[in-house]
This record gives sequence, C-alpha cells and structure tokens, in this order.
Amino acid sequence: MSSPYQMAFTLNGELIYMVDNAIRVVAVPRELTQEVSLVKTIPLADIPDNQAYLSSSAAWFKVSRTGDKVAIMREGGGASGRLTVLDIASGREKVIEEQVRNGAYSLPNIYAWSPDGNTLAYLTMVEEGSVEEQTITDYSELWLTDANGENRRRIWRSDRPFLGYTDLDWLPDNRTLVMSADEQAFSDLVQVVHVSDGVSHDLFQGGKGVILFEQRPG
Repeated sequence: MSSPYQMAFTLNGELIYMVDNAIRVVAVPRELTQEVSLVKTIPLADIPDNQAYLSSSAAWFKVSRTGDKVAIMREGGGASGRLTVLDIASGREKVIEEQVRNGAYSLPNIYAWSPDGNTLAYLTMVEEGSVEEQTITDYSELWLTDANGENRRRIWRSDRPFLGYTDLDWLPDNRTLVMSADEQAFSDLVQVVHVSDGVSHDLFQGGKGVILFEQRPG
C-alpha cells in the first residue's frame, strides 16, 4: 500500500485520507489501547498515486465541516483541473466543473467549503474574445454550488483581466468570501465578496504569497 499524501479529520473524530486510488475513512480511537478501525473505502477513478506531486498532475481534497462530503480537485498540468463532490455515505461522485482554470497555478487553494458545510465555492477563469481577431482575454469568476452538487451559480466576475487567484476561504458568517490574487510580481491583492449580492471590495494590496486561514478561539 502506498503512503497517503493528504489527510483530514472530521468533527466526529474520523480520519479521511486518499491512498491507492481511493478515499478511506477510519475511526480514530479515543484511547491508546483501542485499535484504529476502517469504516469505509471508496474507490475513485483517475486518481494519481502518492508520488503524483512530482509529476504534472495530482489530486487534492477538502472535507466539508459536516464530514459527509468531500470536494476533490484532479489537477492536470498545473493550470486546470476537474472539480467533483463525493458523498461519503453513498460513494457517489458528482462532477461540478469539468475544467477549472487558474492562471496562478494554485488549484489546491481556490475551492472551499462554507463553515456550515452547505455550500462549496470555487474560482475559475473564463475566456472571452476572438482567436481570429487576437482579442482573447481571461477573467476570473466565483461560483457556488450546494453540497450535493446542485444549484450551481455564478455570483461574481472580476473586472480585471488575467488576474490569477492563489487562495479562497469563507468568513465564519457563511455570507462572505475572502480571496487573494496574484496581481503583480511582488504584491498580492486581497478582496472580499458578499454571497448575497456578489459585491466585492478590495481590502489591501501588498506582500507575496498571502495565505488565508481561520483562527478559532480557545
């Protein structure tokens, strides 16, 4: 068996990891004398092995806060990937976006579950213009989908072309998303977008390699 190259814990004390073309769920023992027990193995198609990060493709996943859904990004070539949602109970996997595109080569960081686990957000690039007229331009868009993969909708579109995003996360209110973009060579742009109306605001610009994370009290 290969070694897992990504793991995540659920709120009910289970460990989820990807290995040997499958998602595995194990129950974590509460006492040192107890043994780890395998809860479920869900086979997956088109998942590279644990050495894939050395090549041009890889697979990444994020578990919802409710612990019943897994969003999987199968990366191909670094600039595009396929986003799916896996239901752990049934083992069914639904394709959300066949080709997520990102100019900043940060596919593992541009999709995120809402704090309540009901919504998945992701960023992708869309192409506009004409090849014949040499007017092709890429614009970033922010999309949401329900946890079951239904009700996919676009809530925001960048007004600046060729803006590659490097990170995306939710605020604890379930109503606001914060994201960072690789706008200049040594300066990231950090923005917020309100889910209800898609209105965005620039927070600040500066620094490089901005990483968004939530710090919980206690």
